[in-house]
Amino acid sequence: MERQQGLTLVELLISLLIVGLLLTFITQLFRGTLVATNTVNFRNDLISEIQLSQQVISGRLTDAVYVYKPGDGKLNLTASGETTKNLVGVANRNSQNWQINTDPFVAMILPPQIPLAACTAASPDGCFRFFAYYAYPRKTLVDAAVIDPSVEAPNADLDNNDKWIIMEYRRNLVDLSGTFWTPGVSVAGAATYYQGGSGRILADYIQPDGAAGLRFVVTPPTAAGITPRVLGSVQINVTGQLNRTGVDKTNADGSANPGAVTTITSQSVSVFPRNWVCAASARPC
Repeated sequence: MERQQGLTLVELLISLLIVGLLLTFITQLFRGTLVATNTVNFRNDLISEIQLSQQVISGRLTDAVYVYKPGDGKLNLTASGETTKNLVGVANRNSQNWQINTDPFVAMILPPQIPLAACTAASPDGCFRFFAYYAYPRKTLVDAAVIDPSVEAPNADLDNNDKWIIMEYRRNLVDLSGTFWTPGVSVAGAATYYQGGSGRILADYIQPDGAAGLRFVVTPPTAAGITPRVLGSVQINVTGQLNRTGVDKTNADGSANPGAVTTITSQSVSVFPRNWVCAASARPC
């Protein structure tokens, strides 16, 4: 009668070791695939958000009847609340003062939504509109104790406390006396014409340094050159940085965990405002 031999203890341990190594390899492969997939998804989302914000700002600049340029002075979003503070600039930090080409800030005046319509407080469709875009730290907005209830604050995200937000500010133009702005009023004196209101989130997860991550390079038309028409432009540079965790979480002390996903993307687009396309002999324009 032939005896059947089973696995010895050593053979069983070797088999378990091989199975364990295979499972470890498969797990690591799955983790790596998951992190890579998350990285691609985060990058695509970030690129889409940056491109969308550039399209919005570009469209506003193209439709504007006036785009503020260097030399127009500081623009003060007076009494406009926490979400319009300049938390990027140095000279104007913690105030509503913004400077073209010094701070990451661009401002413009758009025509009425309904041309030739009446411009009144009750019916503002005929009023000219002021738009501004600027950087704001997302953590400040998350942690703010008092925020205009109409402002949609971002969700808390410990992995992204050092990121910024692109804010959009809009307001019908009205001066301190309550008289709505009209084309006959000097644009140079329009700093007193936008009162109240709050910023709204246009894009999230911008690179921490607002001055470098969000930059509006304003180049107004000059009298130089002999071409019959001279163009001015606004270049919109946006760099997004998204630190989201792929599988692991950030450490308790806030330091980056090796499993964290870092995605950086940069986009740049130039716009030529229509009010800056003017005859070289007609200065200023």
